[in-house]
Amino acid sequence: MTVIVPLAGPDFELEQGYTKAERHIDGVPLLIRCLHSRPWFQADDDGSDYVFVLQDTTVSRDFAISKLAKWFPSSKVVYLSAFSDGAALSALAGVALCELSKPLIIDLADIEFSVDSFSIKEIFDREDRIGAVALTFDSSSSLYSYIRESAGRFIEALEKTVISKHASTGVYIYRNPLVFLDAFQRTVGGGRDYRHNGLHYVCPVFNGVKAMGLEVHRMSCILIRDVKIG
Repeated sequence: MTVIVPLAGPDFELEQGYTKAERHIDGVPLLIRCLHSRPWFQADDDGSDYVFVLQDTTVSRDFAISKLAKWFPSSKVVYLSAFSDGAALSALAGVALCELSKPLIIDLADIEFSVDSFSIKEIFDREDRIGAVALTFDSSSSLYSYIRESAGRFIEALEKTVISKHASTGVYIYRNPLVFLDAFQRTVGGGRDYRHNGLHYVCPVFNGVKAMGLEVHRMSCILIRDVKIG
């Protein structure tokens, strides 16, 4: 699998001269706290499966050299010379370094959650019609993106709109990068504008998975902490 972590938004670099990822939560850097808590993370993981997308700035390059190189020494980094119009577009830059035949995870790395151990491979092997997996927790806050279902089947995904109780954890799993690319194209070219405040968020790309005739499998998680708000 490949895990793309988009860290190229305008809120990533803080006025103090360091990054949001370095902010400590209970003594542990935010990025470490999130990524190490995922069920697919292994204690001896050197980061070879990770692609980080950053802005091409002095602060972000210093962060990559001084922190990412230590935390995930075998990871890859893609630098953007300007802000994209949302995390979904930033994630596209990371796809260039993915293995096209393996599952793709896009992790916004700002929510810590707990989920029963599961195998991504087993989920996709079990049913060919599953194109993506959504990890959600119960909420009614408009801070989050939401998944709506009917009779247990995915209907739609919207950003910052409470259409159900199923809020996204900010972690999106695709059968492979080709599904993500096709779904993204169908989302932005399907006649409906899924942008929020002019930006292309990742969660609404699930609508493109449905447009492909594939299923979005949802799994419930328990919210531990939204680390981006403390």
